[in-house]
Amino acid sequence: MPGSCIYIFPSSPIFNKEEIKVFPNFDAEHSSLLYSALYLNHLDVIQPLMNDLKVVCCFDNKDKEHLPAELHIDNIKLFFNDTSDKHTYFKTLNEKYIKKHQSNLLIFSNSISMCLSDIQKVFNLLAMDDEVVVLGKSYTNKLCFIGFNNYNNVVSKKVNWDELDYEDTLNIICRNNILVHVLEKYYTINTVEDFKTLYNELSKKESIVYCNDDKHGQFTHLFIEYKGLLK
Repeated sequence: MPGSCIYIFPSSPIFNKEEIKVFPNFDAEHSSLLYSALYLNHLDVIQPLMNDLKVVCCFDNKDKEHLPAELHIDNIKLFFNDTSDKHTYFKTLNEKYIKKHQSNLLIFSNSISMCLSDIQKVFNLLAMDDEVVVLGKSYTNKLCFIGFNNYNNVVSKKVNWDELDYEDTLNIICRNNILVHVLEKYYTINTVEDFKTLYNELSKKESIVYCNDDKHGQFTHLFIEYKGLLK
């Protein structure tokens, strides 16, 4: 997939426990564990493709001094956001990385269940001359990822990057006469109900294609710690 780039994007700090947005009913330490496990799980899924494309790990600037060692490796680019305005953020990201690549895939780090074959399918759908957007839809109508082969500044300015609502984003894109493909079967983890869903999904053997044993162990620690929420 030459000319392709993947970005993993969190909505707020995830490693700096003093600055993170606490997950409902969690404390700051375990919120950070949940957010970081979701984020690094995407990196594990992407790892087999790292020789064929670029990977940019995006973070809030408040995480800069708190990143784990596994993120400081040669084939990962680190991008730190120093503004609360998401539109300015994406404009800067576009200038530095997006416009230099033919196909781009932005993965929102609070999601899970995207596997290697899904990523390959996204880039196959983007490999055409027409302007194309590929949306990853969660079961709760949130965006898990957006793939595109042309950075549309008008669309970027209209998308609500904080809410990441699937229907609203789809309507914006369709009004701009852009070809859209929608992939489903994904999960976003924002609420206690989502946490329960995560527990149920990771109990299935099929989850091994998108969550390895190491990350599964981290999630299991959280399931044990907060077993009262799973009832």
